[in-house]
Amino acid sequence: MEDSTVVGSGLRANYDRDRLRWNQCYSSSINDTISHPSKFALSTAPELEAGRHILDIGCGNGRDSIYFLNRGLRVTGIDASDVAIASLKRITSGDSMAEFICGDFVNDSTVYSRKYDYAYSRFTLHAITPSQQDELLHSLTRILRPGGRFFIESRTLRDDLYGKGENVGSNAFIYDGHYRRFIDPKELAASMTRIGYKIISIREEKGFSKFGDFDSVLLRLIAEV
Repeated sequence: MEDSTVVGSGLRANYDRDRLRWNQCYSSSINDTISHPSKFALSTAPELEAGRHILDIGCGNGRDSIYFLNRGLRVTGIDASDVAIASLKRITSGDSMAEFICGDFVNDSTVYSRKYDYAYSRFTLHAITPSQQDELLHSLTRILRPGGRFFIESRTLRDDLYGKGENVGSNAFIYDGHYRRFIDPKELAASMTRIGYKIISIREEKGFSKFGDFDSVLLRLIAEV
């Protein structure tokens, strides 16, 4: 993991660098979309088998975690926002298939002491540094069962926000007080292949997560260990 004070603008390499931002966001909108899963979660449904265990990496307000629970999966969700996690614990209180953890999804000791059938990362890979990504990818190969799948949706170099703000690393910028690292799909696929993943599908296009007038080019990647 990098040093926690990388640049003068406030970039922190440790997992909670954006905690205040997300706590503020979820404090006002925690229940606004929780009953509406993302289009990415809906797209993964044919790949998921009820009763299996899925790790939701950076689960946020839990909209997709709740969707997976409702489809009969066992869900472990982890996020840095204590506001979001506290709310999800209340919502799923008494549900033995649900567990939510406030912590670092890159190397949390509880999360990485178990085995999973699936890992799911929507809009989280571009929120971490290259070395954190490398650590995450290696860690998942150890905790995903043979044949387990990793589902990724992320911003790419073709995103409309690319290049905006202060450059703080390779393809990484702080814009509007928020860190984003834009993913090169080919580099990611090559890195995952070297680590031992088998790339099942990879697509980069618009239409995956249209919101109002915004329709960013996004990456969707499915890999197997």
